[in-house]
Amino acid sequence: MEVVFNNISDRIIEEIKCSALHLQICVAWLTNKRILEALIEHSKKLKFIEIIVQDNEENRRCSLYFNKLIANEVKVYFIKPINEKGIIHHKFCVIDDIIVINGSFNWSQNAENNNENITIVESEELAIQYIIEFNNILIKTGVKTKDQDKLEYFDEYEKTEEIMQTIYPLMDKTFKLISDSKYDEAQQLINALEIIWPKHICRTSFYYCKHLLNLYKRNILDSYFYLLKILESIAINDINECDSFKNKYEYFIKYTNNSYSTNIHELNDLTYKHIDLFNIHSIKPHIFSVNDWPLPF
Repeated sequence: MEVVFNNISDRIIEEIKCSALHLQICVAWLTNKRILEALIEHSKKLKFIEIIVQDNEENRRCSLYFNKLIANEVKVYFIKPINEKGIIHHKFCVIDDIIVINGSFNWSQNAENNNENITIVESEELAIQYIIEFNNILIKTGVKTKDQDKLEYFDEYEKTEEIMQTIYPLMDKTFKLISDSKYDEAQQLINALEIIWPKHICRTSFYYCKHLLNLYKRNILDSYFYLLKILESIAINDINECDSFKNKYEYFIKYTNNSYSTNIHELNDLTYKHIDLFNIHSIKPHIFSVNDWPLPF
């Protein structure tokens, strides 16, 4: 999780440019010209973008930008109040069904001058809740029906399944190359997998692959980085995944202590940065020390 207080528009634009599959934005005001221009540019590559904004004068003044988005096949929904009092006051964005941006920051020109914040969280579980709310707004206002929502979901699901059928054999081949110490060939396959892997699909296996490759190449710090990425991807109360992580973590500790790693301070810094994650999953963090090294004779 990342909390941003400064240069918020820049971080939003960075995340927009990184989206590879889906982008769903629900904000009261979308009048920030830099963000709108970034969306227009990215919509030339990314074809599944949906935007919900309030139907108000401020947003309508930016019709030139919205017309360009619509011309690029972006679905833009100007939503009137759901009832006499209720207006849309959300400020969230879901990227590739796994990254959520949310906070006090209105995506408006004026917000640049305020004390605002956003949080950026990578969590499939959290993203699903926001996607449900996004679609519920469209259903409540009559823009979508429940049947339409299901059809769109299954169409995207089928496309993802086709991609994953290509990925699984490549993953098996990569693990085999690592076990055979063919690290350069394994790295080439990992590079290819990183390009085609759907961003909204959990990357636990991919992170494990990168973790192992770096571990056996004795890039201990990089190996630990990807091990912690696995920890970040585990849903709360997922006991099986937690147990699996604990086994990987114990093996990493043993391997690292036997390798006389010189990166102890860096390893411990990474641990401290992720201490909340260890606590959430009730996993005891290991603090590395030279006292853990076996005697060299």
